[in-house]
Amino acid sequence: MKHFMGLLLCASTLSGGLAAAAPERDGAIILNSGSTNTAAYTIKVWSDGTTELTQRGTSAAGAALSDEATDGFFASVRDARNTHAPANHCMKSVSFGTTLVVRWHGWTSVDLNCPVGGANAALREQTLQIVGAMNLRGEPGRVRLLPNEPRRFEGAPTPATPKPTGP
Repeated sequence: MKHFMGLLLCASTLSGGLAAAAPERDGAIILNSGSTNTAAYTIKVWSDGTTELTQRGTSAAGAALSDEATDGFFASVRDARNTHAPANHCMKSVSFGTTLVVRWHGWTSVDLNCPVGGANAALREQTLQIVGAMNLRGEPGRVRLLPNEPRRFEGAPTPATPKPTGP
């Protein structure tokens, strides 16, 4: 029994040492709310440069970021968080306006689609570079028409108005 306990103690010490030696992977999330005409998306960005895109309920591996882009993004996130900027609001179209934020360790950035300055401007630039690497430049969503809304195309003839019948 003593031999077994000694082996168990050695095994737990070794596994604890190995776990501590493994580099920790940090991550942040880029969230776009979408709008009437654009699909919402989420991009998970990890400190090793890997990304994952989720859009319309489907997740897929995204673009592999360079070390420079990854380090720049996380440096911008840290700087923006440390500025403690108050929440910002700006005028947007009700139908077409979107919100773009970054979440990191329980912190949420200001809306990067509004005018921003300083560290938030750097974060906006880094975030838009990642969005561009994912080929997400305002991809249109699928907007359904109501059953009683006929689709009309420019240049299409106007339907004739029925003439009343009867006396």
